[in-house]
Amino acid sequence: MVKPVKPGLLTYRCVIDTPDNRSIGSLSGKSSDVNIHAICYYDDELRARLTFNVSVSCPEHMKKNQNQFHLDVNLHNINVKKLNTELIKEGVLVSDSMRDTPEFKDVLGYKHGVIKTTLELTHCGITSSNLFNLLKFENYEFEQKPWINQAMDDLRKVFSTDGILTFYVRNEMADFRVAAEELIYQFNDEDAQGTVIRHFYKEKYHKSTAPRPAFSLNELNPDGLPAVRTKPVNSHIDLLDIVTRQGLGYVQMSDATKAQVDTFNGQIHYVKLLDSPGSGNMYCLAQLHLSDDDEGRKDLRLGAGDIIHFQFNTKPNPIEPTWRGVVLKNPIWMETGHVALRITRPHISEYSCMIEGINAESRPRVITSLPCGDGSGEESELYEKMQEAPLVPVRCRLEFSDIPKKRVVNAYNILSRQTKQRNTISYSNQLLWIANEHLKKLGKRLLNQTAIPDSSFNLIGQAERLLSNFNEEDHRTVINYLKKIPVNDGLALAVIEGRAGSGKTTFMSIIIAALLACDASLPAEKQFLKFLVVTPSNEPTDVFIEKILAQVKNHSSLQGEIFIRGHNVDTESSYVDAFMVDTGKKAAAKATATTLSSGLSTSPSSASPSSATSAIPSPTPRPNMSLEEIQKKIDTEFEALKSILKAKDFASINKLVDNGEINQDKGQAKLVIDGRILRHYPLMAIAHIKELFELVNIKENLTGTTNSDSTQQAHSQPTGESLTDIIVDESLLLDDGTINMDIADVLKAKVMAEQINATMTRGASLVSDPRFQKVKQSIGFTVLSICGLAEPANNYTDTERWSSLNILLTRLMKDGDDFPITEKMLLKQQMTDMRDYIFSVAKVVATTPMTACTAPYYNSFHPTVLVADEMNKCLLPEFVSVWIHYEAPTAILMGDTKQLSPVIPVKHHGFIPELTRSALHYFSANYYPQAEIYTQRRARKGIADIPTMRYYRDYAANGLLAESDTAHPCTAQTLSVLKDLVPPQTDKQTTSPAVYLEIHGTISIKDGVTGSVYNLKSAALTVNIIERCVSSGMSPKSFGVITPYLAQINVFEYAFKQLDKQFPGAGYKSILVGTTDSMEGNEAQVVIFDSGITHNLGFTNDRGRCLVNLTRAKDVSIVIAQPSTLQDRRHVDTEIKELYKLAQRDGIVRQLGQDNELYQHRCVAAVQSAGSKAR
Repeated sequence: MVKPVKPGLLTYRCVIDTPDNRSIGSLSGKSSDVNIHAICYYDDELRARLTFNVSVSCPEHMKKNQNQFHLDVNLHNINVKKLNTELIKEGVLVSDSMRDTPEFKDVLGYKHGVIKTTLELTHCGITSSNLFNLLKFENYEFEQKPWINQAMDDLRKVFSTDGILTFYVRNEMADFRVAAEELIYQFNDEDAQGTVIRHFYKEKYHKSTAPRPAFSLNELNPDGLPAVRTKPVNSHIDLLDIVTRQGLGYVQMSDATKAQVDTFNGQIHYVKLLDSPGSGNMYCLAQLHLSDDDEGRKDLRLGAGDIIHFQFNTKPNPIEPTWRGVVLKNPIWMETGHVALRITRPHISEYSCMIEGINAESRPRVITSLPCGDGSGEESELYEKMQEAPLVPVRCRLEFSDIPKKRVVNAYNILSRQTKQRNTISYSNQLLWIANEHLKKLGKRLLNQTAIPDSSFNLIGQAERLLSNFNEEDHRTVINYLKKIPVNDGLALAVIEGRAGSGKTTFMSIIIAALLACDASLPAEKQFLKFLVVTPSNEPTDVFIEKILAQVKNHSSLQGEIFIRGHNVDTESSYVDAFMVDTGKKAAAKATATTLSSGLSTSPSSASPSSATSAIPSPTPRPNMSLEEIQKKIDTEFEALKSILKAKDFASINKLVDNGEINQDKGQAKLVIDGRILRHYPLMAIAHIKELFELVNIKENLTGTTNSDSTQQAHSQPTGESLTDIIVDESLLLDDGTINMDIADVLKAKVMAEQINATMTRGASLVSDPRFQKVKQSIGFTVLSICGLAEPANNYTDTERWSSLNILLTRLMKDGDDFPITEKMLLKQQMTDMRDYIFSVAKVVATTPMTACTAPYYNSFHPTVLVADEMNKCLLPEFVSVWIHYEAPTAILMGDTKQLSPVIPVKHHGFIPELTRSALHYFSANYYPQAEIYTQRRARKGIADIPTMRYYRDYAANGLLAESDTAHPCTAQTLSVLKDLVPPQTDKQTTSPAVYLEIHGTISIKDGVTGSVYNLKSAALTVNIIERCVSSGMSPKSFGVITPYLAQINVFEYAFKQLDKQFPGAGYKSILVGTTDSMEGNEAQVVIFDSGITHNLGFTNDRGRCLVNLTRAKDVSIVIAQPSTLQDRRHVDTEIKELYKLAQRDGIVRQLGQDNELYQHRCVAAVQSAGSKAR
């Protein structure tokens, strides 16, 4: 089978003559196991080339289409010195092997004849795919074919040696000689004028004899870049080729995203607003409606956590107050197709404070009358209220950072120079660029021109004794592979692929811990192992470091060592500051509360002194009073408090009285008093508040009325209460903007507290950030631990060595915002020294590629092994940037090329298509030696059968616990429920944990704004199944729902929240709901994949996504789809149809008719926008 060729170009059958007098190929193609075609790409956009397409008959076990193995060899202008062609005639001298090729004489007599072509070959710079590897073509079904291995060896020898290459071409009507002349003409032009790659740079670099340009945006052609659109390749010609293609691809992607942001920022958009009750007029809930003039709005994807700044004066005005909005994740009140935000009322400017004589350090918030809807009530009511709210025009600015682009450009600039800047200062007082041996090795290795190792490296070594208990075949394969890691160009690179659910991350964590434990047993001067672990995003990084820490506990020699989960350096520093300030404020509040308690229970003389007030008197019995007397005393207390408290704090006390929240030991009153009053006012203020609350209570008892009924009812609600049940205003914020989380947790106001914290300055919310609480291995936490300011201590805790830093941090704890600027500078320097020290002793640092590419990391941490997980989702330039900065001689890439590929958020143009080939795909190409973990250890036996056959072309290998009821406790109960809901139609369906439900008569709806899709009937079926299972006694935590579309997720989240309200405490909010991308790496005991689509294919036709969808379940996997109405693509059945064919073959498809009662559920409703239509 010949690969398709660019229009206008012909492929020519040919035979290659080897120097050993052997001929490879056939001019006729008949009865030949090796076929070669030559193509002259003389008008390629990037570089002319002569390509040989080779197809080889391969054994069935290699699992190739039609049992044909394909490889390519590309010769460029630097490889071809001379090229001659001649038409041979009968009797012309040719080799005996050539004459023996099939039907040579017949082709020779053909009217267009045979062309003999000779060229002078220089092999350096040849690119190829699938040729230079260790593959052996053996174990054919009926016979052995040693001549195929001989042919492959001959081809490898021919194209790795300089010399004369002779090949014979079967000529066609379009004469090969003409194509060859065009090719030579283009080669000569490239020699004289320079290749297109060079024309991306300044003119002085254009000619081929010019030096290689450094990759820098300043060195790019100022007259404009050539217009090309390339395709990803498996190997590159030289360093300039890969640096330009990959580096510029990343730059173009970033610039295209920036262009989308600029388009968004240049438009007038609209928002609908709801007030946020209890927020002290600080916040509004907002629904953003993108401008109809924004043509790129469908390409720009706003995600949760994105920051948008608003100005309600739509004319450009630099001094207009700017509101800050945070994008929320699909709240119920959001209309499908729009964006939900929480926006914050800004402070007035310091300049305005100066004019108005207001203290600028405590600036009030701006007062602006905005048309807002009523934001009170349950979430289910907010949708209608939001739609009734008026549209308000706004000018928006979406925050965008090009830091990743700068870091990649910086790394590729270093790589292109093959030098690094060092601290050696020249006489001209400039940093010198010093030649770097690691970069020279890496520059060659990245070309990926061969998969044949030069040598091997044993990483396991003595650690094998700690791994002797792992006897499963695939585990032993990985261990043996790591004992012989392939080495090319002086760098060891291991590639480990792990099928979905095989536990590759867990097993690698075991290996890392074993290696470190073995290393720790050596004398200190001989210990050398350090690991840098990177993954494409935060979630898999957290998972990996947690698994490493779990394994470290099994080795006593590693206790107390440092394992870092690294975050952005500024974030880490802010965490330390926030931790110390928060600790100081908690200590102050505790001391004040102790003083207050003592003052209430002792005589005034024994009470702790106060700088501003006398002690609070002991309570005494009250005489009987009339309502008028009580009201008069209440008014007196209000007046006293008004003179003591700031306006916002007085308003909070007033609100507590109005709402009947007058028990200062619990509820909202405790939050107000402990969170604000105790911290900022003398004890006399507390006395007045206590007196006021007692008087109000007496009045309510006398009148028999209370304002607290509704409040008491609200606080008696379960954990799933609405945010509006908790009143949180600005007076409850600490000075740094955070809320006292200890009190907030007691009041079940954690969600609101996190919302408020999320809008504060960086560092303010980090004390309660789960990243630092869940895994206390951040740099910031380790700083505190080494200084003796946080527990637990580690092997490097030294309060004497770090006494100066300890003192500074303690002062920061006491002084808070009043910490002197001079000491802040000293603290920053000492924090830098501490960070460098931590990196020097850390055993493992785990982070993301772009964080790893920051100078504080790569200047201080020097790993010996680089481990990169989930690399099939990682862009190649991001991984390469890490290896450029870290001179680790060994790298281990992990992932699964069958699962999700990198997401490119912009249209493909220029070099951007280069990025579609992931880091794992690139280095595992050309059949690079690798190991595979193939035993699935997640799922019950039967769940993985279909996805394994479909996507790996193999039978599922199940782990030891695949049939264990103990390991898979939900299987039997779920199948029992399904037996009643959707009766089995075959015997196998009663026991199969893989359940395929084929629905009929449903219609998916496409949102008119975003194109997102939802299907109410399939959603109702899903919710019915889960509710019935929960009713039978199963926990909602056992379930996960995957659907490709955000609109469908919105439907599910609404339904589960409604169920949670109907059945408080049942746990419906704990059901895992997500898209395919968010669910990769996650799992649940019972997973329902709702395809949501009924006609157009959308995401459901992506093989990687389908594989992820079908391999998240541990106990039962349920698939819901309507394959009968799905469109075919180019007359080929779609993925969903193919999966259902396999399921039908296995007898596990259950049919649901058009009017099935399970298509309805009381909690399933659409939250849709105008313009939606059937899809």
